[in-house]
Amino acid sequence: MSTAPDPRVWQAVEALWEVAEAEQVADPERFLAARPALEPAVVELFLQLWAQRSEDAQGASTGVTQLLAQQVGGHSEARYRQGQCIGRYRLLRQLGEGGAGVVYLAESVEADLRHQVAIKLLHERLDDNDPLQRSVQQERRLLARLVHPCITRYHDSGVTEDGLSYVVVEYVDGLPITRHVREQGCSAVVTLRLFAQTARAVHYAHQNLVVHRDIKPSNVLVDSRHDLPKLLDFGIARDLEGRGADEHTELFAHTPAYASPEQLAGEASIGTPTDLYSLGLLLHEIVLGRLPVPPATRHPATRLAQLRQLPAVRLPDSHEDALPLTGLHRGQLRDLAAVISRLLSFHPEDRYPSAEALAVDIERILDDQPIQSTHHALRRRLWRWLRRNRALATISVAGLLLAIGAAGIYVAQSQDLARQAVRLSSVRALLSDLLTRPDPLRRGASVTLLETVESMLPQLDAPDLDADVRSEIQGILGRTLLRLGRVEQATALLQQAHAHVLLARPDSPERRSLEASLALAALEADSLLEHRQSQRLVALATSRGRPVGRQIPAPQVSQR
Repeated sequence: MSTAPDPRVWQAVEALWEVAEAEQVADPERFLAARPALEPAVVELFLQLWAQRSEDAQGASTGVTQLLAQQVGGHSEARYRQGQCIGRYRLLRQLGEGGAGVVYLAESVEADLRHQVAIKLLHERLDDNDPLQRSVQQERRLLARLVHPCITRYHDSGVTEDGLSYVVVEYVDGLPITRHVREQGCSAVVTLRLFAQTARAVHYAHQNLVVHRDIKPSNVLVDSRHDLPKLLDFGIARDLEGRGADEHTELFAHTPAYASPEQLAGEASIGTPTDLYSLGLLLHEIVLGRLPVPPATRHPATRLAQLRQLPAVRLPDSHEDALPLTGLHRGQLRDLAAVISRLLSFHPEDRYPSAEALAVDIERILDDQPIQSTHHALRRRLWRWLRRNRALATISVAGLLLAIGAAGIYVAQSQDLARQAVRLSSVRALLSDLLTRPDPLRRGASVTLLETVESMLPQLDAPDLDADVRSEIQGILGRTLLRLGRVEQATALLQQAHAHVLLARPDSPERRSLEASLALAALEADSLLEHRQSQRLVALATSRGRPVGRQIPAPQVSQR
């Protein structure tokens, strides 16, 4: 029995094999010579498998997965058949097989626990220091701490009598989400709710410092019994706490067709934005019936270039496999396209801040409410312009505040108060949105904004400033300072604005809005405590010399 290949080697061979098949390679030597950066071990295994492949009656070549299984000493099916037991479970049938192991459907032999499970069994006996063995141990540990209705449950693990490691997880009787929504004829509403549930499962994993890194249709099955999506296969997931991470599994820890730009570029620090990109690819395939870049495009550099130049998503699409979008009006379709486009942003910082924010936007589309992504592209362009033109930005923001003052006086004197109030509200909302959206991961870019806001505070004491305008500006600047973490300054401004509105317009929506902001300010200290705890975990991982993903930002106060 031969030794199991290094996981990164066989994953590289699998990816390389798919490229060769897509290009219909006839000369493997020439094919490999065009890729001089390949490791010798990858080249050697690829050539061994190429020589072993056979042609069946229809001329289809033997799959690389089967060849890899043969390479490590034959199929586990030959050793374990229907009716045999592994631990406390009786095997029913084989579900699938890969280069590393085989998956069986089994049932508990205990009379009071007759339930079906899936058993993932390694092909080869490995010692504890083997990268593949450590990968299995990590999956067991991660699944044991992830308890969520949309994540496959961990049941058991162990070692067979002949020394093969196995993990027992919940069996999901269902189809990949892309097939389920079409074969079951799901409406757009049902489909998007399934996707929102998937996003929340991913968010739960992120809250527990776990990045999946391999989100794709075959890893998101819809349970036919409960109509729930189930996220499975955490075999290459990343533990942001750093425990059990293995540098040898980092480079090829993804499926190329569903990989993010940072994965294709081989970046060491892979964080939660990676999963968000994969969710974008999944949603694109669910809605449009295809990926934005064909799976046959396997070369990382080529895929990377194509992902960089992705056009904005447009719905509806006339592709024959596109999801029927009946029931969604034009505005909802436009918002859905904006969500997909934001998820597929090339730069991680331009994607959603969290999978929870993504789920909220999907639900807002279904409820016919405005979404975050509607103004995301405009905000992104504005912020990049502000960073490039900081001095001019200070003048511009001050000018906008003066414009609000002038607009307030004009509205007070206008005969058509209702129409002008709407116009003032729009200007106010634009300024509020501009000032209250600092990037929590780019604190350096927020310094100029903070200095700008603080430089405006003395202007509020001007004796000729209209009281209504003063309270309006106090509210805007108070919320901005709250976003920037200046809780005490923010609270003082919000209290002053609230005191004026309480006397001048006690029944106005402004009063309720200010009271909500004051309540959020009071809760900010508790949120910051939770943030500090998460930062300590990240710091612990860093102190152990393990690369960590994108750090978890301090909780931000939503503006509604």
